[in-house]
Amino acid sequence: MDFENKREHPRVSFTVSDGIVARFWASEENDELQTAYILNLSEGGLFFTLRKDQSNLIKEGDKLRFVEIKKWRTSHFLVNIQADVVWHGNMPEYEGVGIGCKFNNISDKNLQNIKELVGVKIQQRIESN
Repeated sequence: MDFENKREHPRVSFTVSDGIVARFWASEENDELQTAYILNLSEGGLFFTLRKDQSNLIKEGDKLRFVEIKKWRTSHFLVNIQADVVWHGNMPEYEGVGIGCKFNNISDKNLQNIKELVGVKIQQRIESN
């Protein structure tokens, strides 16, 4: 069994060109709102990329607060989510770093929005095969 099939929650993958972005606070001390591209999303967490020059903003164990997650230039579909950084590593294909987060405080509304998005994307994959 491959790693993807061992995941607790199904996830939706995106490319940078899909334009799914997150705006978040990297820490209590850093008062600058950060923006990153989301590469995958599930009920349990998300994975995003940062430019290499931003890599020192976040490390494993940090707690992030996502103000919003949305498709670029649209209204937000997820808001006010807290997450723990559980993975941080180089992503040479994106000329930056990848950050994996596990949600630790998510509202029922946000959870429902994720479930709907994941369900739609999985259905689209099935129909395209």
